[in-house]
Amino acid sequence: MVTIWSQSRIKRGKIGISCSPNNVTSLYDWHGAVTDNTLAVRLFGPFAAWIGGEAVVGLHRREGARLFAYLILRAGEPVSYRELAERFWPSEAALGTAEARTFPNTRQAVHYLRVALGDHAYRLRSTGRGLLLFDLRGAGVDVVEFDRIVQQNDTEAMPTALNLHSRPLLEDWNDDWVVDARRTRQRSYDRIRYLLKQEARHSDPHHEPAISGLNSAAFTETPGGAVPLNSPYYVVRDADARFIDAIDSGTSTVLLKADARMGKSSLLARGLHQARSKGSTVALTDFQTFSTSQFDSSAELFRAMAASLALQLDIDFDPSVHWSPHFGPGTNLEQFLRRHVLSKIEGTLVWGMDEIDRLFRYAYSGELFGLMRSWHNRRAMDPAGPWMRLTLVLAYSTETALFIADQSQSPFNIGTQVTLTDFTLAEQQDLNGKYGSPLAEPHETVQLHSLLQGHPFLTRRALQEIVVGNISFEDVVSNADRENGPFGQDLHKLTSGLAADSELAVALRRVVEGKPCGDRASFYRLRSAGIVKGEWNVSEQIRCPLYAAYFRRHLVPQT
Repeated sequence: MVTIWSQSRIKRGKIGISCSPNNVTSLYDWHGAVTDNTLAVRLFGPFAAWIGGEAVVGLHRREGARLFAYLILRAGEPVSYRELAERFWPSEAALGTAEARTFPNTRQAVHYLRVALGDHAYRLRSTGRGLLLFDLRGAGVDVVEFDRIVQQNDTEAMPTALNLHSRPLLEDWNDDWVVDARRTRQRSYDRIRYLLKQEARHSDPHHEPAISGLNSAAFTETPGGAVPLNSPYYVVRDADARFIDAIDSGTSTVLLKADARMGKSSLLARGLHQARSKGSTVALTDFQTFSTSQFDSSAELFRAMAASLALQLDIDFDPSVHWSPHFGPGTNLEQFLRRHVLSKIEGTLVWGMDEIDRLFRYAYSGELFGLMRSWHNRRAMDPAGPWMRLTLVLAYSTETALFIADQSQSPFNIGTQVTLTDFTLAEQQDLNGKYGSPLAEPHETVQLHSLLQGHPFLTRRALQEIVVGNISFEDVVSNADRENGPFGQDLHKLTSGLAADSELAVALRRVVEGKPCGDRASFYRLRSAGIVKGEWNVSEQIRCPLYAAYFRRHLVPQT
């Protein structure tokens, strides 16, 4: 049961919501909550918490209120003491002493929070070494109910969600994590208002519902980057099930291949989340976040990978202890993984690696790929060993054969490969529905799919422009390939990249003209960038008619 309330009714002995414009009312007897010793928390507006109708005391100690709110927003997922220390006591997290790695200030704050929660202290429990999980089942938390309505797209409860979000999330706090969480809920709030407004217009074109001040620029997520796990705009494709099943099977290596802006980071995040929910230990190495100096050598990179792994799993990592000068970088990484990671955890370690393409340009990349291949081979040679409990999940877009000469040392031709493709017409229709069906006519759906060929990023951009930009479908199509059109900024980025690489520009010009690309490496680089599709010297073609029209004007000499 989730309790919903408004502050004004607590003093009168009742808590509940009166929703307009549809006069939806949900009441809960507060006296029953007192008897049940219910925990109730308000995050929309100023922070407040009650147990059995009485304010929770003691939250002023050791950042108790902020710690409580942060754990609520992360409820149901493990949070490490290290993460909390970095968030609330960074000076403690920055210290390199053995005492600091136990995070005494953080642990004391958690202790005080348990004391404040009293009978509800059981909700804050340890799930492993240095890990906490906050359990909110049976509690009444406004933001939890709001998120449930948004995630389940519960249209009947949307007026309730609007009432819950009567004020900004933690409106008097300005911490970075609060601002991010506030923006996320504000976008959801504005989206709900928009959908209710559209629904009212469809049912009565002459009726203007009592929803005013819509900030259309903020109501939806901006396309680009990984789609958040709780996003209402994520489209499940056939590849999703194959990818998650491959991880669940415990195979040594799962390969996720997709061109740029196809959604591989979004699917990777969902695969890792699913693995975590089923009890696997999960870590993610995103090479896009590594600094330039960390790519200077295999020694620097492997040490950075080990440090990142240790940080996420709350495992001590001291290079002076765990990194021997007598061993090479590969041996050091392997020994750390075997002795200090796999031997410390129970079950499977699912280690995801995103943007692994960044390594291909470095001569030493073969060291890492050969190491990964050897871990796969160890499974056959030592079936009772620790390597049976390691699953690597590699996300990339580049044609790996161009960079790995010895395929017997490649991890990209073993395990299970899943390739993401463009949206089908049915998947595009699914996304259209998630946006409130701005493509109202069947011919519009078909025309947009023909123009973009189901390109995931461009399709989201088109729907967002119609909904948020308040422009017509006809305007999107007629101005699609223009600099000032709905895709102008994205198209300009592509031409800017080509302007810096004359070989790629020449290769693309040939494809646009319907000629063979000529250079194999250039073709696969263009394909990885999501500009062309097909196979070299077999089915080379521009990615979609939008790109063909745009690049024909910008790359092909006019006669």
